[in-house]
Amino acid sequence: MKKNKKVLIGIGIVALLGIAIIGFCFKSGLWNYSSDNYTKNIKIGLLLAQTGFGSDFGQSEKAIIPLLKETYGEDVKFVLEDSKSDAAKGVIAARKLIDIDGVDMIYCDLTSVANAISPLLKKSRKVLMAAVYLERLTKDNPFAIRNMPNAEDESRLLLGFFSKRNKGGKLLLIGSDDEFGRGAVSATKSLLDEFELKFGGQEFIHEDLSLVASLAEKIIQSSADGVYVGSLSSSMGILVKELRIRGYTGDILTTDAFAYDYIYNLAGDAAKSVVYVDFPRTEAFQKIIQQVGEGNLTPAAILMYDGIRMYLDKIVAEVGIRNDVSINELICQIDGVFGDTCLIHQEMKYPLIIVDADDIALSYKRMK
Repeated sequence: MKKNKKVLIGIGIVALLGIAIIGFCFKSGLWNYSSDNYTKNIKIGLLLAQTGFGSDFGQSEKAIIPLLKETYGEDVKFVLEDSKSDAAKGVIAARKLIDIDGVDMIYCDLTSVANAISPLLKKSRKVLMAAVYLERLTKDNPFAIRNMPNAEDESRLLLGFFSKRNKGGKLLLIGSDDEFGRGAVSATKSLLDEFELKFGGQEFIHEDLSLVASLAEKIIQSSADGVYVGSLSSSMGILVKELRIRGYTGDILTTDAFAYDYIYNLAGDAAKSVVYVDFPRTEAFQKIIQQVGEGNLTPAAILMYDGIRMYLDKIVAEVGIRNDVSINELICQIDGVFGDTCLIHQEMKYPLIIVDADDIALSYKRMK
């Protein structure tokens, strides 16, 4: 009898231990995988600029949230916070998302904010996904994913285009004095020799619109065959307009940021002569346009939609296959294809195209 009692007590202890282990696994996220390929009750923090200079990005991204909710239903909760386009305020918002809202990951849309919150997410062992040029983000943070085409990939396309029409030509590089501009110019400069192009000098584009006209004159005086501009500032649109008004006939090359209305519209008719990088209109792209509307759609919105779906349908699903590790620990190990996108070493690689609107850039070339 005593022996049976001891056996029953032993079985009870084992059962309690089993329940405790199962509870730990669910709490730690190891067994949160569902047959629908995404985690039940996962929380995603969206640290998007709803006010300030980056609000054009953030408002466009906000328009994607209903589409994500429709896709994932009640199983995924999205918590939106305004970074106010400010690094310090972004850190405060990120702390709230982590400490109060208990999010599993944070999606961020501005380089300055991503750079500021990265150490916090690294310490908290939370996933950070950011649509930024900041390439060191993934090197410094093993829990970070960059879901934006990097500056080198974009510049390689632009310089290949430029070199075919200006072999041995001189290219002047212009960038805003920030992480984005410096990164864009640095990447472009490093590729000039590869495409047998000459470095025509480097200038900074200022936020102060009163200085843009003098910069345009300086560019014209340089006699450069082309100019590359890396900036998120609205002053870039004014610069393009001023260059063409003053008769500059060289090529103007720039990043996908030129597609944003707050830059593109300020360039007026001269916008059609700019050569820039963009995303191809894939079937998935067209579907989003139909559901969200062309007016609300920008490259930033597409990046967020693709990035979050990659996280939920690919990365989180991977934990169900390999339940010996957490999602955070798996980030730097996952490579693979998701739709039209590849995930390689914590970076999402997108298909890119060159936009040469209405062939007007070619007509400028013929005028020389």
